[in-house]
Amino acid sequence: MKQLIYSFSLLLLFSCGKKSDPTLVKPPTVFPAVQIANLNIGGSLTGGPAEGSTAYYFSLSEEKLVAVDANWDLSFSGIFNTDIHSNTKAGVYLNILNTSYNDITVAPSITYNMYHIGSAGRQANGWYSYDSETHIVSVVPAKTIFIKKNNQLYKMEMISIYKGAPQFPTMEDEAPYLSFRYQRMQ
Repeated sequence: MKQLIYSFSLLLLFSCGKKSDPTLVKPPTVFPAVQIANLNIGGSLTGGPAEGSTAYYFSLSEEKLVAVDANWDLSFSGIFNTDIHSNTKAGVYLNILNTSYNDITVAPSITYNMYHIGSAGRQANGWYSYDSETHIVSVVPAKTIFIKKNNQLYKMEMISIYKGAPQFPTMEDEAPYLSFRYQRMQ
């Protein structure tokens, strides 16, 4: 009987393998949000482009305006420089959804095939509306722009085109001074 207990004890001792280390799951990387306020992009108070006006080029990674020959991602042009174009030559594409920026926590499974986003009056998928009587540009609520830059995905929310981002802009407010925020999602 002692031999049976001894054999059973040895069997238990050697049958238990090493305790394996648990596989650690790496949490998803959370990238900081970038807030751009009062980005002076020229233009005129009449809503038309200023004489000799040109597009303004923005780099997501540098978080600032850059020269046209630099590594730019988005350009702002058109009336009040509110039309957003992506640098397709650098692999940057856009999409826009009727979803609040704050509600987006993971990158949506959507097609990134747009290169221009502008007025909701001219396009169903625009981010702003223009009132021809008051000449006021208003951000369409709950619109999130998505940007695909090679294997990086961003979400972006336009906040205002007026200096100081007033809640109720008037003709006296200086424009265009873009305010927006964006965040890399992956």
